[in-house]
Amino acid sequence: MEDTNLKDYDLSYEIQYIQLFVELLKPYIRFETNPKFNGDKLKIYLIQSDKVEQQIKIKQFIYFIQLDFPRLINTRISRLLEEEKKEKDDHIEYINHITGRYVTQNLEVLSREEMIAKKRYYSENEKQYINYRYQSLPSEYELKLSGLNKKKTTLNSISELNKKYHGKIKEIHHFLEMIENYYL
Repeated sequence: MEDTNLKDYDLSYEIQYIQLFVELLKPYIRFETNPKFNGDKLKIYLIQSDKVEQQIKIKQFIYFIQLDFPRLINTRISRLLEEEKKEKDDHIEYINHITGRYVTQNLEVLSREEMIAKKRYYSENEKQYINYRYQSLPSEYELKLSGLNKKKTTLNSISELNKKYHGKIKEIHHFLEMIENYYL
């Protein structure tokens, strides 16, 4: 979900909005439509953690999109924040170790090769000639933090879009109607 490129979708078009949310919901919800179905042409399935699909009613989908989906997004954001905090803590520990301010047992037991690998991970790469000047390329650590921030930003944007497009029950009914009549 956090790897979705939101710029690939122009949400001023309803079909693209539907495409985006069907894609975002794919790990959790599957939609199926068939004119031969009795009653509603649209069936909604909740994909459980063991990949078993359970058919749900529209009311249950409304609860999912307004309660569970935002919680799933917030859980992912929390995991990314924890990962970012661990990365930053490890970097501070490394800096304190090499400057001699605070030597930790964790880094004291590392081999020379492991310390060299850590130095490479945290240090800027060599300068390269780009656009008529020398520029330092970011370290693996900086790239990792940048990637985590991009994922957090994407998840926050998805959360805002979900509020905007599914904040009211009538909007969810419209979403399902669009899937039933125009998308599948």
